[in-house]
Amino acid sequence: MPPVRRGVASTLLHVGMALATLALSAWLVRNTLLEPEQSAEVAEAVLDSPTLRNEIASQVSTRISEVTGQPAFQIEANVEVLLEDPAVAESLATTITAAHARLIDPDAPPVIVDTSAMSTLSGGVVAEQYELAVPTISALDTLSRIIDVWLPLVAAVAVAMAALAMVLHPNPARALCQIGYWLVAASLLQVLVGWFVPVVVIPAFTDSPWADVVAAAVRAYNDTLLTTLAAVLGGGGAALVLGAWWGLAARRDYDA
Repeated sequence: MPPVRRGVASTLLHVGMALATLALSAWLVRNTLLEPEQSAEVAEAVLDSPTLRNEIASQVSTRISEVTGQPAFQIEANVEVLLEDPAVAESLATTITAAHARLIDPDAPPVIVDTSAMSTLSGGVVAEQYELAVPTISALDTLSRIIDVWLPLVAAVAVAMAALAMVLHPNPARALCQIGYWLVAASLLQVLVGWFVPVVVIPAFTDSPWADVVAAAVRAYNDTLLTTLAAVLGGGGAALVLGAWWGLAARRDYDA
């Protein structure tokens, strides 16, 4: 019976921890890659992207050209220079947040450059708000919907399976150590999911210049990633230490 019990418990434990790793990765993506609000906090860093500045300058210059009759290409370089100004970047924080939201959700509000920012970028010629054309990246829209629906269920199943495995396992100290190993491995995976995917993979698989909003925001705003990494790695280390201590105590009791 113990070998069968151990086999069932180990299966539950490994499947549960695999689901926990998946849930943790999904949560991290939801709170970094798919979190528009953080873009506003790092608008200046987001506008450090030449690709993104060029896209915004191109669209804004087209509108200025319609008003003044001056060729857009003659206006664009000046607008790009203005976009490098930290004060201008700060004035566009709401616009950057809206662009990030539109990348994820086609039903998000329009991406607006407000009257003040538009006046600054046009040298006072166009004192009206202007809507930027920002297409939704379908993969991000799909990913957001999947995470919103499945994350709570997957997390709950993962916790239940790991807890049941601890109860059934004939050597709970060893099971706790296995959870610790899983958490350490999961923390390393979060670096890949939380940084490499939005910064490298997403821009590589889309030709939208607006993908740089996501990449630049994640590069500049590392608090969520670092906090998650520290918490999971710390939890894994604690599980390993506690499991080793528990196993040693059980062995001493047995020898006694």
